[in-house]
Amino acid sequence: MGKTNSSLPEFVREAFEDQDLSQKDCTELQDALALVGALVEPAEDVSATGRARLLAEVSSPPEKYAPFLDRLAAMFDLKMDAMKTVLTDSLDPSRWEPGPVPVISLFHFDSGPRVAEADTGLVRIPAGFPFPTHKHLGDELVFVLEGSYRDDDGVLHEPGDSFPMPAGSSHRYDVLPYQDLLTAVVLFGGLEIEGL
Repeated sequence: MGKTNSSLPEFVREAFEDQDLSQKDCTELQDALALVGALVEPAEDVSATGRARLLAEVSSPPEKYAPFLDRLAAMFDLKMDAMKTVLTDSLDPSRWEPGPVPVISLFHFDSGPRVAEADTGLVRIPAGFPFPTHKHLGDELVFVLEGSYRDDDGVLHEPGDSFPMPAGSSHRYDVLPYQDLLTAVVLFGGLEIEGL
């Protein structure tokens, strides 16, 4: 390309370095690049407020848990819309209640017929909390939504992990210190917590 092409971006000059482009070709390339730029660059009225609003929207339930929605709906035997409503309702602090240990919060909701006999809900445990040894009186299914914890057998459970705890099993675990633990739980038969 001749020196008249120095106004084109370097990546365009490199792409056409073996071709002899006319001034007209260079002008057409500049016009095409300007059109593409207008399509991908944010408009003047897209502000930091708009970006913050979008980030807030996808950072809260149910969108925050979109990768897990199918699995959660199946776990609770709910339709997708009902599962989204449950997650949206969990944003209301007045819907949460104290758990068996004072620092733990519970959000109960009705599940579908397959698990209607179970205690179903969300459980929030503060970061760094050592959950005491407890025995499962019935089967339990746990799904990690936020945070992580390490079981007493050394296994680390992180967001997206789902695992059953059979009736009669017992264990303890430590919530990792960097974030509160939020789990979805289907519990049959309850728990016996050591010291309570």
